[in-house]
Amino acid sequence: MILPPYERSQNMTHTNLLPEHFSATETDDRYDCYSLSVPVRIFGFLLEEDTMEDCFSIALPAGADLEQMLPVVNEYIQWLGCCEEELTAYFEQQLDEPLPADWYDKIEVMDVSITFDSSEDYGATIAFGESVCADHTIEIDIDGREITDSRLIG
Repeated sequence: MILPPYERSQNMTHTNLLPEHFSATETDDRYDCYSLSVPVRIFGFLLEEDTMEDCFSIALPAGADLEQMLPVVNEYIQWLGCCEEELTAYFEQQLDEPLPADWYDKIEVMDVSITFDSSEDYGATIAFGESVCADHTIEIDIDGREITDSRLIG
């Protein structure tokens, strides 16, 4: 069942992630990487718990205290879950035409990679399918809350 846009964006599954929701996946000299063990919404699309390990990653600065980073991580994931206006405006500008009214509701997120260099410097790369370019995957880069680039894949 597809929820109406307001319900999709406001019906966040987990808006208050806790340290126990994070599972360490890898570490290098720059980042500690995690997957989540709970479902979240990105662009209104529910990423189910059983797919989170394969399609969702968060990189925090190496050695950063996860609990101290949680407020900004939670806020950013919440924003990514309901940024319909920003995403729609970006793609309407790129296409130079309006999108179908149900465009956002038909997004299917396939991969999410969020990177925090600090609590003030963060971004995401998100791959998703949608109805306008149905034969392709779109990958977008977001710096903070600004969409900076997009690519068609496939």
